[in-house]
Amino acid sequence: MPATRPAMQGVLRVVPLCSPPRTPRYNGSCEATNCHGKIRTEHFAQRNCSGRWSTAALESARRQANELLRPDGYLAPTPAQCWAAPSPITDPQRDALAQSVASIAAQIQEAQRLTNPEKLPTMNPQSRLFRAAVRRALLDLGLLSINPRSITPPFILQKRAKIS
Repeated sequence: MPATRPAMQGVLRVVPLCSPPRTPRYNGSCEATNCHGKIRTEHFAQRNCSGRWSTAALESARRQANELLRPDGYLAPTPAQCWAAPSPITDPQRDALAQSVASIAAQIQEAQRLTNPEKLPTMNPQSRLFRAAVRRALLDLGLLSINPRSITPPFILQKRAKIS
């Protein structure tokens, strides 16, 4: 890994992940959630007759979304239940994650250097490399599990026209 991008940052030692460039669907669920949060906050602001947003209106909207909604279906847990279920990772797990990310990133970078020695990495490939290293490290340490499921690819407009 380049020295400009440490594996763990800050007092809480978190692993920062950047969204890939030109991929709005990567963080689209966050954007959709923000939209619904604004609508809920506006509703609670209007309910209090002032029509102005306040901390109380924002907190009520947040609580409603976390305690009442079930985004994965009516039998699934609420976001508040999902958040409360797992225990936070321990300091030894954080240390192991940092070491694993650094080790895996170095392995991936060395493999890329051997396959294409003249190409210098730009920021986008470095971010891609870092995301791959974090994913592998989380899987190796058992901190992440991936349940395979079918994802329907979006239709391209030209192909959609041929189907019709």
